[in-house]
Amino acid sequence: MIQTVNLNSSLDYYMRLASLKKGETNRVESNALVAGGKGINAALVAKAYGADVRAVVAVGGFVGDEIVSRLEEAGLTCDFVRLSHDSRINVKVKAEEETEINGRADALTEAEIDAAASKLIVGRGDWLVLSGNAPQGTRVDVYRYLAGKANGARVAVDAWGDQLALAVEAEPFLIKPNLDELSGFFGKNIEATEVAEYAARLRSLGAKNVLVTLGGDGAVLASEDGGIYSADAPRGRPVNSTGARDSTVAGFITAYDVYCGDAERTFAFAVASGSACAFKESLPCLADTEALVGDVRVRKMK
Repeated sequence: MIQTVNLNSSLDYYMRLASLKKGETNRVESNALVAGGKGINAALVAKAYGADVRAVVAVGGFVGDEIVSRLEEAGLTCDFVRLSHDSRINVKVKAEEETEINGRADALTEAEIDAAASKLIVGRGDWLVLSGNAPQGTRVDVYRYLAGKANGARVAVDAWGDQLALAVEAEPFLIKPNLDELSGFFGKNIEATEVAEYAARLRSLGAKNVLVTLGGDGAVLASEDGGIYSADAPRGRPVNSTGARDSTVAGFITAYDVYCGDAERTFAFAVASGSACAFKESLPCLADTEALVGDVRVRKMK
């Protein structure tokens, strides 16, 4: 089973326009409301890939009520943690370029964090996915704390800054920074040619697998088998960045079990999964990702 934790869920309002003109009235061509948040996205993609998935989702206020409704419509099995404040609303504008305005939620209290921890039902052989930074002001070691409740499950962390740094101390099975987040972790500007070196350094600090995404330039994996792998991203026209990194995480953890830990095949599927999301307006289905796997070239660097 895969259980995801989303401490900063959102209601995402998508608006598509032919063009966005600053300082003027703009009229949308189409719009949509969806439940958002990295843990939610990862859960929905893993479910689409056929995995047994359960999501812990923190929600509050009337916005939270709508998130609950949307997730029930999607058929995602959830355990909800009720917050004392409203969940956030994000605005995603799709015009000549993507523009996002992400709302800010209040910090979670200790009682709310403990309520989320009480919903964890994973054990050995399962996955616990801790995805997306918790709201600012929440205890900074929240993911290290929740990882300690994993009861032998493999922990995947997709976070950044201090929340990632402290989570690494719990020796998670997978972490997935991008290049900027890898640079932030080490406090220096890491060049693309140095990614393999620093991914290996990060793995040596406790994470068993470090998958660094590089956008259109592909990704690098420092694997638990000691190898360093690089992958080129499939060619295609990116139309949607929202959910791509979450799809990469979902792709890795679902493929890992299917391929019995084969690093190259798992890595290729993860990269294809992220690209499949980037190439369409919504989260990918299994057929989308399978259609791209053959286009992902994986090379063992060392």
